[in-house]
Amino acid sequence: MPILSQHVCFVCRKVFKKPHFYASLHREAKRTEAPIYTCPDCGRNMVYMGYKFRAPPRAAIKEWKNIEVGVKLGTDWTVQTIRKEKPKPKLSPALKKALGIRIK
Repeated sequence: MPILSQHVCFVCRKVFKKPHFYASLHREAKRTEAPIYTCPDCGRNMVYMGYKFRAPPRAAIKEWKNIEVGVKLGTDWTVQTIRKEKPKPKLSPALKKALGIRIK
């Protein structure tokens, strides 16, 4: 099952989930750019907003306009998904012995 990411149509003020593009999986095909998805309702291009984007209600036009202006200015709504940014701290041998952890 593919991982889905949020794509927004600012004309319809709707969010659609589309398969996420992994450039590392498409290296063999030498494809470096993500596909551009079109809105199923109006047919215009949608904008990638990341995995965890939360859209305002359709009736909140002012909020949608603020998000659209932010996207045009370069604001990034994507969330980093790097799991191991910091290495786990290592326990000293004395602390391992006190905790009853076997030392290898």
